[in-house]
Amino acid sequence: MFLLSPIWIVGWFILSLSKDYISIMCGCVLVGLASGFNMNIAMEYLVEIPEPRLRGEFSFFSTACCLFGVLLGHLSGIAVETQPLGMQLCALVPVLIMVFIYWSPPSPYWLLKNNRVDKARSNFYYLRGQTPESVEEFDEILSRQSDIETETWRSYMKKLTHGFMRPFFISVLIFSTTCGSGSDVMIMYAKRVLTQLSSRIDPNLSTILMDVICIVFCTISSYVIKKVTRRSLFFISCLGEILSLLAIIAAQIYNFSAEILTVILCVYMAINSLGLNPIAWLVPAEIFPESNRPVGIGASIIYYYLITIALSLFIPTDDNNEVNAKMVPVLWIFVGMMSVCSFFLFFVMPETKDISLEEVENQMKRKKFISIKWKKISSTIK
Repeated sequence: MFLLSPIWIVGWFILSLSKDYISIMCGCVLVGLASGFNMNIAMEYLVEIPEPRLRGEFSFFSTACCLFGVLLGHLSGIAVETQPLGMQLCALVPVLIMVFIYWSPPSPYWLLKNNRVDKARSNFYYLRGQTPESVEEFDEILSRQSDIETETWRSYMKKLTHGFMRPFFISVLIFSTTCGSGSDVMIMYAKRVLTQLSSRIDPNLSTILMDVICIVFCTISSYVIKKVTRRSLFFISCLGEILSLLAIIAAQIYNFSAEILTVILCVYMAINSLGLNPIAWLVPAEIFPESNRPVGIGASIIYYYLITIALSLFIPTDDNNEVNAKMVPVLWIFVGMMSVCSFFLFFVMPETKDISLEEVENQMKRKKFISIKWKKISSTIK
């Protein structure tokens, strides 16, 4: 991440000074390359350094911090007078990342891969504390690393294929469910609703409103995740999102007032941030085995952006103040996609709360499908 930050900075400055399509494309490629790699590394780092009981809270709060950064970016875009200045302000983000990374301890998993056992042990105990549980967990990590180092190329390729496909399939279902909620493309729709509410309101305020709602409820979810299991929070959020989308469809068909539609949209974004979106960026990083984790996270992120781009093509682009009836079929697509993906995901998504990454890996190896104990579904809240 430290080495990628200068590329990120250069990309933003190229975009701010661009005068033609070639320079714009060059800047976009550099910014996209650096941010994409950083997202991959950050997801892996955030699941490796905290102890199991804090991994959910740590990841959820980190997601809230990311959303706060998005809010600052939107505010700077509205506040500054010129677009180039706003882009140059965005270049401050990688500078802050460089400062943070310089003082952050490396991941013990990464140190073990580079044969720095003593440093890995000291960093692991620094991050987790030297307790009997942490000593036992580090010994298990060390033994797994020894097994990886003694593998042949053929056995490694076999393990890569076997250990990659099932977690990737689950990640695809998780991101399909999340993208199927339409949260990444509903901002354009929210702008129309707010414009319909009052012609004097700046449509950009809808973006700020949605950002604030996401930050507040994502922060709340970092506390909620201590009380409930990941599966419970995820599927309750899925149900809430489906009901919210159906309410938006009803508002479109029966011509609800803009005030009611605005409230429904706010509830929709709150439910999304309460569980669906944060868990989508946590569980895929947890379920890949150590040997496949970087590749698995990277492939999952690529799929996420591809499906987001594909879904955004369905959004009507008519520039008018009336809420367009063409949005109704798109919302039905979102409802159908969420319903189908969450149904299949219910039978294969593992529970990773308070479980070490090594135990999650063992669980993924032991079971072809996650067994559902119907009598215990209602008792998943701890």
